[in-house]
Amino acid sequence: MTPSCPAPSLPPRWVLVVEAVFPIVAVQSYMWSVSHDRPRWLDVLVGVAILGVTIAYTVHRRLVGWRTFGLARLGDHRRAVGPVALFTVAAVGALLLLGALTAGRPRGGLRYEWDVLRALAAYPVWGLVQQGILFGVTYPRLQLLAGSRLAALFTAGLFAVAHLPNPLLVAGGFVMVLFYAWVWQRSPSLPVVGISHGLIGAVCDKALHVSMRVGAHYFSG
Repeated sequence: MTPSCPAPSLPPRWVLVVEAVFPIVAVQSYMWSVSHDRPRWLDVLVGVAILGVTIAYTVHRRLVGWRTFGLARLGDHRRAVGPVALFTVAAVGALLLLGALTAGRPRGGLRYEWDVLRALAAYPVWGLVQQGILFGVTYPRLQLLAGSRLAALFTAGLFAVAHLPNPLLVAGGFVMVLFYAWVWQRSPSLPVVGISHGLIGAVCDKALHVSMRVGAHYFSG
């Protein structure tokens, strides 16, 4: 009779906390310390370094799998599409209404440039990266520590903190990720939440006269 292999033990709780918050804390530390006039290649270099460290400890810890990252089951994608699509339409509608109501005010009103179409194609890629880190790395560790409900709140809170001091992005990001977490608990689907995030972000950035800056750069104009 072949002896069964023991399940791998989880790391100490403080290690899970560090791994959960590392990507967000690292990005925030960079955004609050670097000059607004920095070369853009520096953003790419730092982003790749942070992503590399995150991938390394995620693979080493073996808290990784297709379903962990919302990529396993077609049924999950199908179940997630309906509620996330309704949320996306509602969020985009609310943003456009906000733009219409603030027309004529500083940093208010709607924009009518065609760059919104390019953003609608490109932003979902950035949305996939952000939601992949949130729900593939941060959320499962917080779930092990505190259970699904508190993990959802903490993950949404971390995402909101990552957008300080921009009030629109802090409030909107918290609600958005909290809703995605509710869907994720039932039907984890990275493509669905990532594309939704990208579409909402594109409209917010390119269809409204609002600042999308975070960190110290928010105060740069």
